[in-house]
Amino acid sequence: KLSKMRVFGCPPGTYGAGVGVLIYSKQWNTGEDLGKTYINWSSYAYNSDYHGKKVENIFTQRVKKSEITVKNESSVEIDMLESDDYFVYHGGLIAAVKYASKKNPNSYTGNSNNPERIKIKNLKEETARIMRARILNPKWFNGLKRHGYKGAQEISGAMDIFFGWDATAEIAEDWMYDRITETFVENKENREWIEEYNPHAVLNIAERLLEANQRNMWSASQEKLEVLRKIYLSIEGDVEAYEE
Repeated sequence: KLSKMRVFGCPPGTYGAGVGVLIYSKQWNTGEDLGKTYINWSSYAYNSDYHGKKVENIFTQRVKKSEITVKNESSVEIDMLESDDYFVYHGGLIAAVKYASKKNPNSYTGNSNNPERIKIKNLKEETARIMRARILNPKWFNGLKRHGYKGAQEISGAMDIFFGWDATAEIAEDWMYDRITETFVENKENREWIEEYNPHAVLNIAERLLEANQRNMWSASQEKLEVLRKIYLSIEGDVEAYEE
């Protein structure tokens, strides 16, 4: 019976939840758009009788009843701000629950790399921990310097993933955006290093920060917005001149 379905996924022959495409293309207006997209992509039923039958109503009802979301990890090598898969699937699910139920689920991330001591953390707490321990940690930035272009790209990618998490799950706080701006844009030495190896990375970081403010995800000060706009326009001009 379709109502007994427990396994849902994306359409046969495809991969993903559609959410990342919307985030990266900026083709969304509200969290509801992201939640609807997740449901649209993920409501295909699979069992011994059905191989990818679209059952959006059943999936939506299942999501509507969800009060808790959990994504378990089994590695210490990677965290939830290092791959966009994390926000696409877990963040997308949170957006879907909010869209279907009109309530915020309690969301957790689990770490079972040591089965004897499984750790469960609130998503907001874990985001703050990663932000302080890695992304804003000077040791992380200095380590990336050994990798030139790829190191600069890592910072830009982390900004995209952080933004994607906040868009889907609303887990960021203003201080996080403030500190990212201070560390990678307002800090002249850091910014010039990124720009030297990968000017597109600085452009992307500044563009994401401006978009976060524009979408009311970050309540930025006028001073920070002016710095971001000025640097964005300056580097954009340099990049265009170089490419011509």
